[in-house]
Amino acid sequence: MICSATVSASKAEGNTTIVGKSPSRSWPSEGKIWSTNPQLRQIAERMNPLGRKAGDGALGLNVKFPHKQLVTHQIEGFQFIRSGLASKNGFVMDRGIMAFEWSFAKMKADGTFGESKTIEITHFLGLFARAVFLLRAGGQEERAQRLERLKPRLELSLKSSRSLLGERRWDQAERGRWQTPQRLQASAAAFWIGKFLANPTLRQTAETWLREALVRQRTDGWFPNSLPETTAAAARAQSEAIDVLIGLALADPSLGALVREPLGRATQWLLRQKHHRTQKLSTVALAQYSALADAGVPTPADSAAQAKKAARAALLTSSKKRE
Repeated sequence: MICSATVSASKAEGNTTIVGKSPSRSWPSEGKIWSTNPQLRQIAERMNPLGRKAGDGALGLNVKFPHKQLVTHQIEGFQFIRSGLASKNGFVMDRGIMAFEWSFAKMKADGTFGESKTIEITHFLGLFARAVFLLRAGGQEERAQRLERLKPRLELSLKSSRSLLGERRWDQAERGRWQTPQRLQASAAAFWIGKFLANPTLRQTAETWLREALVRQRTDGWFPNSLPETTAAAARAQSEAIDVLIGLALADPSLGALVREPLGRATQWLLRQKHHRTQKLSTVALAQYSALADAGVPTPADSAAQAKKAARAALLTSSKKRE
């Protein structure tokens, strides 16, 4: 387990090393595994939005209904940024940046985003901050600065009536009726926004929420929520939770130690669900998990091998469908 090694970080962003009895090795970053892992690079190539109209940054239903401003559709911008970085495609990265710029440009004066709900806004803001660090670690400093210029808009949104970090209505409701994948998204948002704003209090909030979510996990790996477990929606929610945990694990080795076993159980649950074979997010989650093992992050070998096999099968099936 990684907790048996001494963890140290250099001054350079994203250059954390693990020091133990074996020679020192760098802790991989999210950008590194996406740019070096064959499966993830293949996925990145397929997430290319070149076939779509350039537009103004609106994605999903926001193209048809821009006045509603649904940020849950804009989070695909993060996928574009990550995929563009992996495939070295500046156009794809810029399309992802435009998705965030579009939302912040349409943000209301009170910091809310149209009809978007509290947890949707929180997840969107967290992925915005995560994207800044992803671009910077990938050597895309100018693009990172382009996003960073939106910092005042982020700070305004955090003060809004729908900010999860400023009010507790969603928090109270979720504690009464668990929506654990959303709790994990909120934890990740607090972590990334706290890192972006250099706010240690948010880091503490992130770990509190993370631990609360992890102790809820069932022994079979399911993160409890109101969705029927056999549905595609449940598999999607589990996939999103896995992506959140992998992002935290790669950002901080101490968090990597905390989520290692829950992450393995969550992946095993997803592998047992038939819907992982047809969902893009599930393929991404499984490929990322197998990439952790390839990059030297401690993971159960059997789980990583199964995840790689399942991702390969899904990619092969999707390729045949296009032929």
